[in-house]
Amino acid sequence: FNDLGRHRKGSIFVFAAGNGGIVGDSCAFSGYVNSIHTIAISSVNWDGSLPSFSEQCAAIMAVTYGQDMLTFTNGKARAPVVS
Repeated sequence: FNDLGRHRKGSIFVFAAGNGGIVGDSCAFSGYVNSIHTIAISSVNWDGSLPSFSEQCAAIMAVTYGQDMLTFTNGKARAPVVS
């Protein structure tokens, strides 16, 4: 089978920015998030505000909706939602 993946155009890596915002963590310290080969995803509340758990850093490329409580709809579930 010669047609692999995206017609041999390579892979797309989507990675969650992190859940350490409450303790002051930054996704700038994550080698996965800061890779030039990764699309870093964070979240916003339904009203556009930043959830307390969200880590902030310059590597974030996009956001999706989460909510300001630790449930399935936030955190590491953001990356699959965006994918």
